[in-house]
Amino acid sequence: MNPLRERALERFAAPQNPIEMVTFSSTRIASEYCQVRVGGDVAALKGVMKLVLEAHESAVRSGGDPVLDLPFIDQHTFGFDALCEDLRRTSWDDILRVSGLPRAQIERIARIYMQAKAVIRCYGM
Repeated sequence: MNPLRERALERFAAPQNPIEMVTFSSTRIASEYCQVRVGGDVAALKGVMKLVLEAHESAVRSGGDPVLDLPFIDQHTFGFDALCEDLRRTSWDDILRVSGLPRAQIERIARIYMQAKAVIRCYGM
């Protein structure tokens, strides 16, 4: 997620790879690029969290496997219930307006996240 579309966040030319250097080719490093509005990254992440929470609650209601690992969350976090309430109160109109992303893209990111075996999230300025 970045307001500025930077080539290095999508593709990387490895200086150790002579073929990439000679042919000006590169290796794709991102499967999704979210060009959020300036300051819209938190809203986009909130949209992803809202979808994950909705998927979890829907699975639990229907007797399916939970999406969230609540015992882990209970043991290692503080304020999760307040976060859930905030997500429920936050409207999709606000998320989409502030993030600048279409809902379909936020849904794709949430699906990728929920299907992943492991996730690393980094934040930099």
